[in-house]
Amino acid sequence: KGYDLQCEAWQEADVSQVNIFATGSGVAPIRAVIESDALRGKVSRLYIGARTEAAMAYSDRFATWRKRGVEVVPVLSQPEGKWDGRAGYVQDVLREDEER
Repeated sequence: KGYDLQCEAWQEADVSQVNIFATGSGVAPIRAVIESDALRGKVSRLYIGARTEAAMAYSDRFATWRKRGVEVVPVLSQPEGKWDGRAGYVQDVLREDEER
């Protein structure tokens, strides 16, 4: 039956901000959560990592996810060509963002 997306713990704790991390095929269940609107009303940021831009799963959905209110932060560990996005590892990029 899948995951309980109502997440009673979130409701009881009144969670209003969610940071999500995924790399490679690990983004598949995250895609389902985003597209189910389970994050509606929450400040949400997805750090999604891949080695190269060609290996970035679901990049064709990023604009739609942003329209749903999810800030998408793509991170490449081995950027090639003219990549002007974030580089490194998702945990390091989060640390940089938190320090700002």
